[in-house]
Amino acid sequence: MLFVFPVVISLYAAAVHFLGAFIVRISPRWLVRIFAIKLWTTEFDKGRAVNRIALQAEDKLNKRFDR
Repeated sequence: MLFVFPVVISLYAAAVHFLGAFIVRISPRWLVRIFAIKLWTTEFDKGRAVNRIALQAEDKLNKRFDR
């Protein structure tokens, strides 16, 4: 038991180190993609909101002139 415990700890540390290095190597690409998608959808929502406000204003003007 005295010899097994340090081996298990060192294997666990090596696995965590490998996983951490893998995540650091992979994550920037995924973070950029996720951030770009989030930014794109946010801008898309802003564009839709502006378009909706413009359409509402146009409808109000049309109703005013129809009377």
